[in-house]
Amino acid sequence: MNATSLVRLTYYALNNKRIRFIECIHMCNCTTFILYMLYFLVIMQNCIITVSIKQKKTSK
Repeated sequence: MNATSLVRLTYYALNNKRIRFIECIHMCNCTTFILYMLYFLVIMQNCIITVSIKQKKTSK
């Protein structure tokens, strides 16, 4: 990477700082959202398993 491209990149970054920031926030939100979804799925799975076990116990 040469100096001119670095300067251009820095200039571009400064010009689009707000956009970059929003992109960063968006990325963070996406990752946290995915983590929350996984967490929720795990909890749901546990609930379903416990419910099915209870149903099996009651059916006997």
